[in-house]
Amino acid sequence: MLRTLWVISSKYMLNQTQQIVHLHPQNVLFGYWSLKQRILPNALQLFGFVFALLMFFFSLAAFSVGHFQLGKVMLDALVLCLIGLGLFTIGFVLPFALPYLCWQRYQTMKLLRLLDLSPEQILKMETQNPQNRIYHLNPVADVIQQSA
Repeated sequence: MLRTLWVISSKYMLNQTQQIVHLHPQNVLFGYWSLKQRILPNALQLFGFVFALLMFFFSLAAFSVGHFQLGKVMLDALVLCLIGLGLFTIGFVLPFALPYLCWQRYQTMKLLRLLDLSPEQILKMETQNPQNRIYHLNPVADVIQQSA
């Protein structure tokens, strides 16, 4: 009978028998992969939604006064979107969100270095990123195949 050996900390639990790490929800795995696969697409969707909403409102305003010109409406919506994006970035992301994410990433990487994880294992953990925050360090392929 195998005994499961758990290493328990306030930030993680490590099951050494099954090679599973359960991270605390405050730990953040964030790197280049997350930026490319999660942050940029979501930011583009948000920008597109705000642009379409502004186009709709500006078109209604232009129709109501009888001076609808598509080029000017699009230009106004684009300029207002860019100004809003710039103000949001300067006013919130740079002073608050970015330092917080960097601090959380630093704490998580310090924790993962204590577990002696290789960069490849950390990248696998980042690409998995399950909802339950349980990461398999050495994933094993399912060797049982069902016959038809």
